[in-house]
Amino acid sequence: MKIYIGFSKPSEFSAFASLIEFVESRGYDHVYVRVQEPISNRWMIFQASGLAVNLISAQNFIHTKVSLKEYEIECTDAQYKAVWDFINTSLGLPYSLIEDLGILLMKIFRLKNQPFNKGMSAWFCSKLGAQICEILGIVIPEDVADIDPSALDLILGNLKFPCVLNPQFQ
Repeated sequence: MKIYIGFSKPSEFSAFASLIEFVESRGYDHVYVRVQEPISNRWMIFQASGLAVNLISAQNFIHTKVSLKEYEIECTDAQYKAVWDFINTSLGLPYSLIEDLGILLMKIFRLKNQPFNKGMSAWFCSKLGAQICEILGIVIPEDVADIDPSALDLILGNLKFPCVLNPQFQ
């Protein structure tokens, strides 16, 4: 089984996304997880966006986002099941805009810790992606609430996971 951790940006202008890209000096603002739905085998996107943690088809995702890169992670059947258990228990949990803002403040003011940590009761995109990585046995060297997309990208790149630029969903 394969699971993909991806990085994307909106297909249309977004002030908040542009602010994140500017502060981070990178071309993306969002982390998502691409998984195959176990019954239909369709590719789905698991993410924290809008108002909640959600799951949408990859085909619908590409109508509003441009995927810039994905890391391919092999997983066992047990890890795959654990990921789906996490997905099922997380759907509908609130999106934490305040924690997302905290990540920006960490960068701007060089803070070491997330000033608005809500624990596991609310999520933002890179926190969700880092949690999936931990489920897959990938060591995240900082608290998942403190991780931003750039740090997650760096961790996965340093671990030499296969990376596909501008992936096309099938």
